[in-house]
Amino acid sequence: MKTVIDTKELYESNYLQSLEETIKSIKSRQLEDIYYDNLIEELEALAKNETKTSKKYIRTDYYTVITLSKLAYRKAQKY
Repeated sequence: MKTVIDTKELYESNYLQSLEETIKSIKSRQLEDIYYDNLIEELEALAKNETKTSKKYIRTDYYTVITLSKLAYRKAQKY
């Protein structure tokens, strides 16, 4: 069993290995080995990133619809 200090040091020195160890601990249900502050931080960053990505796609879709609507309107005006 690792201590929280060991896990925190791993997170600060080797990010990828820290993530792999956290995943391994969760899968094996060794929850005492998890550095929870890091896990919470990562989940919050993931949620924030997903929100930004979703907003970006919504904005892109909005402008696409507007552009297509304008093109359709112009085409209809010609006839």
